[in-house]
Amino acid sequence: MSVKLKKISAWLLIILGCVFTFVFGIQIFTDNGLDKTMAHSREIEATFNDTAQFIDSFKKENSKFPTDAEIQNFLKINHPQFVETISVNSNLGEIPKFINERPSDSYYLTYWRGEWAEYYAGWSKQSTLNFDKNSYYSFGSKTLTILAAFLSWVLIAVGIFLKKQISK
Repeated sequence: MSVKLKKISAWLLIILGCVFTFVFGIQIFTDNGLDKTMAHSREIEATFNDTAQFIDSFKKENSKFPTDAEIQNFLKINHPQFVETISVNSNLGEIPKFINERPSDSYYLTYWRGEWAEYYAGWSKQSTLNFDKNSYYSFGSKTLTILAAFLSWVLIAVGIFLKKQISK
């Protein structure tokens, strides 16, 4: 292998190691952010449940679904932080299969999180909210993410070792 190719390989290993360390490090050391995401998901879940209960009661009493204005008024009184963010029968991205298979006389709720939409099926009380912390990590596990970060450090060490070998 030529000296030039060894230098390029060494720098490539160091750069890749640094990038991977950065990406995996953010995931490992941001548990507090993950806890906030989970807490926010629980707020969304409570709002979905309360809004669905309101819609179901309204439909039972009035033989029709409430209007968007009536739902937003309910939210304004009971969950003001979710006014204008919870909508009924809105497609804000890829619709989950269980929503597409809805009965004709039913509804679903949508909440836009800023990066993706969460859905709640009124007929089955099923939602897309995810409460498994591991699913938020690369490889589906904090342990595997830590291992990947360690392997990233190995890439850096090998790159530095190669660089030193070339310098001799």
